[in-house]
Amino acid sequence: MQTSIGSRVKAWTFAVSAVAGMLIPALRPLRAEELASFPKILQLGGKTAGKADKRAAESAQPEIVEAGSSTAAARKAALASLPLNQLRPDQRAKANTVLGSISFYRRLPKVSFPVEPEVYNYFVAHPDVTASLWRAMNISKLEMWQTARYEYEADLKDGTLGVVEALLQSPDRQLVFSDGSFKSPLLTKPIKARSLLLLETTLEKHADGRATATHRAELFVSFPSETIEAISKVLTPVTTTITDKTFSEVSLFLKLMSRAMASRPDWVEDLVQKMDGVPEIRKKQVRELSDHVHTTSRQRAVVSALQIEAAELNKEREPMADVVKPAAGADQATGP
Repeated sequence: MQTSIGSRVKAWTFAVSAVAGMLIPALRPLRAEELASFPKILQLGGKTAGKADKRAAESAQPEIVEAGSSTAAARKAALASLPLNQLRPDQRAKANTVLGSISFYRRLPKVSFPVEPEVYNYFVAHPDVTASLWRAMNISKLEMWQTARYEYEADLKDGTLGVVEALLQSPDRQLVFSDGSFKSPLLTKPIKARSLLLLETTLEKHADGRATATHRAELFVSFPSETIEAISKVLTPVTTTITDKTFSEVSLFLKLMSRAMASRPDWVEDLVQKMDGVPEIRKKQVRELSDHVHTTSRQRAVVSALQIEAAELNKEREPMADVVKPAAGADQATGP
């Protein structure tokens, strides 16, 4: 039976979005019911801070500081900001396979959210652990396994397969390359694509010891097929919506995992026991990270409580000081 044009368009839409965003784990937004799997994270000091419903899910969303963009000016600035001069010749050659024929460009939204720096840095450096946790939470079927120090293979279990390599890693910049394909019974040939993503992050420490991450990413995609490139341009509004939303949801995941480690390490431990597809050393690292974040959070809470108590005592002493302070001229003798 011949496949309908409508079915082909739907398949193309999904394929272009999938391959374009393969560098972003799980490739789809979290549903409200999936966010409800975080209810214990929203408990602080034994009291529920929010109900596991749509309203709680919405209130947990990270702040969108700046909307995404695909303008020529943004693309020009993004190309100029790529740290190509820091790459080895072989790495630069891989990057140029994308930059030499850009089919799709997107500056993803600038997103800001509270997170412990150690949590952010760990999950960015270990995307396979992120994928394993998402599977343990039944959020995604994405499988990712490490094949070299900075290389991974990925399988989204939807026909999307790929190889992901971190070309550059620094405290504030990550440059990642991927080479992937998407297969579907609705398509006569696999859709192939290469992607390059530059993630830029600022981690700001506050006076109370807490931290906020603000990050955004530049995404470049190259489709070797002229037909697919033409289709991708037609479907750009759909693709940009999916990639923007997914980037925000990955930010939400980092925020909630940080909160979970700070307030409910027992919940994190239960989750770690369900992890698969990663070496035992990774599970050990997640446990140690959770313990560290929880301890740091408790210490911070104690210091904060002591500071509040000291401030209240100072306020109580100020009126007393005014009472005992002698009035001006009170020590002068009065006349007859």
